[in-house]
Amino acid sequence: MKKIITLLTILLTLSLKAQYDLNSHPLYSDVWRIETIEHFGQKTNNILPKDTTKSFSLKYEHIRSSIDLVKVESYLAQSYEEFRNDYGLYTPVEDKKMSKQCEDYSKTLINKTLKHSDFKNKYSECLGKINYITLTHLDTNNVDINKVIADCFFDLFVGCPAHMAILLNENISSVGFGFSEEGIGLVVCFRSKR
Repeated sequence: MKKIITLLTILLTLSLKAQYDLNSHPLYSDVWRIETIEHFGQKTNNILPKDTTKSFSLKYEHIRSSIDLVKVESYLAQSYEEFRNDYGLYTPVEDKKMSKQCEDYSKTLINKTLKHSDFKNKYSECLGKINYITLTHLDTNNVDINKVIADCFFDLFVGCPAHMAILLNENISSVGFGFSEEGIGLVVCFRSKR
């Protein structure tokens, strides 16, 4: 029985990797690009500035001081719709109650290791962190940093087959998204249900 379960898990993992890899589902970000680097036989996707003449800086105060979290929140539904449109998919409706639950849960993760909630198959969940350092190459006088962050909320998960399977699931009926600010960035939580 264990062998059958192991085999099914491997097949599912391979199926997800084949279905949502960077070749079939590239990153459509306005500010980031992904570069896959191999170290000692292990491949890692790294987020880098889209403009290859720029780099990330450790000085992020200009980003942090320009952010209006209420505006970021107001852009999330639009950014999710644009994200799904990039892949030719319709956008499910936002469930405001679920979004509030996402926001509440993200607060419990501030300055902690990310740990999925105990959702017992009621919904699917993506958790991540947007570090302000990954936005330092941007000139806040030339971009709407609040819209950029809302877009990055979803771009963050590109390159991860399991997360992309959740974000791009064609059988979703409703979604919720929330975030909280921590010292050097944002904790993000996305949930969907069928």
